[in-house]
Amino acid sequence: SHLYLQNNRINRLENLESLTALQKLYLDGNCLEEIGGLEACTQLQELHAPDQRPPSNSPLVFSPSSLVAIQSHLVVLNIADNRIIDPAPLAVLTRLQVLNLEN
Repeated sequence: SHLYLQNNRINRLENLESLTALQKLYLDGNCLEEIGGLEACTQLQELHAPDQRPPSNSPLVFSPSSLVAIQSHLVVLNIADNRIIDPAPLAVLTRLQVLNLEN
């Protein structure tokens, strides 16, 4: 299943608990400071969240629990244009094949 939430001024991910079969999530152009709330999305294969515009203009970060939840299935991660400072936490994504961190 796919969920398209682009350009909706979303500033927090929540209430995704029932989306256990979600495979692709599109969050382009929102206002997220943190990618979180994915603990139940253990089948997620693609996450697209480029060009986040949080009010604080801070770099995008991931909640550790969300990274653990998606680590064994995620193969595509697009987080371009998010001022990523330290990509080291993404090392837990062991099946990742495509990573876009371009600024």
